[in-house]
Amino acid sequence: HETSATMTAPLVVLAVLAVVAGWLGSPWLAKGFGHFVYYGYPHIEVMHWNVALTSSVLALGGIVTAWLIYGIRILGLSAWQASFGPIYQVVRNKYYVDEGIAWLGRHVVEGLAAVLHWHDKHIVDGVVHAVAGFTRWTGVRLRYLQTGNLQVYGMAIFAGTVLLIILAMILMPGLALPSVVAGGAL
Repeated sequence: HETSATMTAPLVVLAVLAVVAGWLGSPWLAKGFGHFVYYGYPHIEVMHWNVALTSSVLALGGIVTAWLIYGIRILGLSAWQASFGPIYQVVRNKYYVDEGIAWLGRHVVEGLAAVLHWHDKHIVDGVVHAVAGFTRWTGVRLRYLQTGNLQVYGMAIFAGTVLLIILAMILMPGLALPSVVAGGAL
């Protein structure tokens, strides 16, 4: 049965446009599409008639053979199956591409997925759990430092500042400290 016009009409329009575009780009036109889009002098390919005719004859031969086998059924399919045996089987099974993809999926992709799953469970989760455990352990020990007493917090800030200054003086003896710290006046 023929398809509806909603499917056929766009295909006909595309076919006509493809033929027109092919003729516009052909080397037989003196000022073809290549002259329009090229700056300077375009390089025009020479027509290789042996390649063009050979590929066209082979394509038409395949179309006619398919029409004789499947269209008007003059040639029997069983005769072709017997004549071409393994070749027919490979072509009939679409070069075993589906089987190859299924094998890759089963063996390569699933194997890689198993390795990545193990890595996720043991390495990534292990690191995440270790960081979380260290955070929990630190939080349990440091929670006693929070008293809510501002004087204690001020004393801690002051002590930390004094320790940082002493550490700077020990590690960097030539460091010029502000005059307030060094005992001078501003």
